[in-house]
Formats: sequence, C-alpha cells, structure tokens
Amino acid sequence: MGGGGRRRPPQQKRTPLGRVQRGVHMTGSGHISIAVEELRNECFVVMPFDGLFHTQYDNVIRPAIEDAGLVPLRGDELFGKPHVMADVWNAVRSCRAVLAELSGRNANVFYELGLAHAIGKPAIIITRQEADVPFDLRAHRYIFYDINDPFWGDSLKRAISSSLKRLLDQSEFGSGLEGICLGPDITLPRRPSKPVQQPMQEPKPHIGGVWSAKWSHLTEAKRQVSHVAILSIAQDKGGLVVEATISTNDADVLLENMVGQLSHNTLRLRGVAYTFLTTQPANRTYHLDEFELTIVDATRMTGIVMSNAAGDRIPVELTRLSSQGWGPGGHAP
Repeated sequence: MGGGGRRRPPQQKRTPLGRVQRGVHMTGSGHISIAVEELRNECFVVMPFDGLFHTQYDNVIRPAIEDAGLVPLRGDELFGKPHVMADVWNAVRSCRAVLAELSGRNANVFYELGLAHAIGKPAIIITRQEADVPFDLRAHRYIFYDINDPFWGDSLKRAISSSLKRLLDQSEFGSGLEGICLGPDITLPRRPSKPVQQPMQEPKPHIGGVWSAKWSHLTEAKRQVSHVAILSIAQDKGGLVVEATISTNDADVLLENMVGQLSHNTLRLRGVAYTFLTTQPANRTYHLDEFELTIVDATRMTGIVMSNAAGDRIPVELTRLSSQGWGPGGHAP
C-alpha cells in the first residue's frame, strides 16, 4: 500500500477451545462481549407459530435433532412467560446450534436467525420454498425439501440429523462471519455420544372436535363487547390445529388461528393471526385471544380467556358440540 494508506489490523483468528464458557467476543479495534452463562447441547428451533409447522416439528425436526444427540427447544415452548424475548435471547446464546425454518418468510424467524448470526452461532436453514431464502442468506448452505415428494419427511429428517452431526464434529465455533471469536476461557460442551431418548409420556386426552364458548369484556372506553366463538380443534399425534370463528355484538365476524399446548388435563391456546370475514368490520383491529383451560370431562372445559389489551382474566366455559373422530390419545382409530 502507499504511504498514506491505512493499514488493516491483523485478522483475528478463531480462538481454540478452552475450559469454561463465559462469552463471545466481536473483535476489531475494540470489542463487544456477550455473556453466556452456560453453553448447552441444545438446538434452538425458530419457525412460524402455525399448526402445520407444529406437526412438522413433532414428526420430523424434533426426532432429527434428538438423533444427533441434542435437546430440541422451540420458540413457542416459551410462550406464556412474561418476558418471551429475554427467554429467546437466552436460548440463542446458550444453545449449541440454531435451526431456522424460513418457509413463509416469517419476520420473527428472520429476527431470531439474525441474532444467532450476529454472535457467530452456527445455524442450519431449511425451507420448502427456495424463494423464501433472502439474497443475503443464499451464500449460506440451506436444506431444501419438496413437500410434493411423498417421502419428504424422512429425507428432511436425515438431512437435518447429518448436518447437525457434521457441525458437532467441528472443533471451531462460528457461523463463518469474520470478527467473531470465542473468549480465551471458552469451550464447547462434550459432543453427545448417543441420541436423546424422550421419556415415555402419558396419553393426552382427546379434545379434537368442535367446541362453543361465550364471554364478554370491557374495552378501554368501558364498553362491553360480547363474543360467541366456535372453535374447531384438529388433534393428532403431531399436535393441535385450532381455528376459531368469532362473532361479536358489533356484528363483526372473524377467523382466528391459534396454537395450542396440551398437557395432562390442561389446555393453553393463543391466537397468532386473524382475518375479518365481514366486508366492513366495525372495528379495525382485534386483540388476539389467549385461553388457559382445565379439561373437566369429555364435553366441558373451564378456565379463563384474556381478550383485551388490559389482559383481564375473564371466566369462560367451552362446551363440546361434536367430536373429531380420533381415538384416545389423539390417534386415529
């Protein structure tokens, strides 16, 4: 270079494995330290909160991660906690790897994948639509799967498992971005020697079918809004797909998509998207509902619904109108 040019600082080499995980450093003329209490043999999965993807997670992604010896953790398993973003950030920092499902171009997925790349966290990208991979990410390897292939689930499972195993065989850390290295006293956890075995789970109650519910809440203007809902719950061994058709005393009718968690005799439902079915709704927006329910018997659930911005816990009862036609535990008869 000429005498007036700036000299580049020497390129930072990746730090070899050390002893105890303490932080990730971004190097340059200065540095930024990101504290990590513990690095665990977990794979944090970021994907849309959608019933269809829930089935894919349970039947394909979770078994693939466990086959590689890692413990899977999905973002919506954190829902219901008061500080979800703090939990997501902790999961990204402490996991061994991130798996991101880019199908559908979900904004939350891109944000959480960006957090992982920013701290050099190794990430595996999967998609069923190659157009959903943005230009900036196409330099990274990604796994494409074709849902028109009748064996796409098995193929994707093998691809994820083998990618994770190759990642775990590496002796270096990072996503390949320059200027990110491990701290001098940092180490990766010991490579898992065998697949993760899921403990036997109790059969889940059969709740598939059509349910009805009624409740009312007060708006900020102290006006009472009444709701009549018909919830259609599809249940199989992969999870729940829930759609609620809701009518209000404002003559609005809308369709709300929900995600659910079923455990023993409790059910939690959370709205993730809605579409007005009335052409000219009286209200421009709708506050997504969240249910916390106890399964009383085969025909009744009781609990609370949070249906307004204030988060008021409103008593609610669900009554079963018809069954889905699945056997006990959510399996087809």
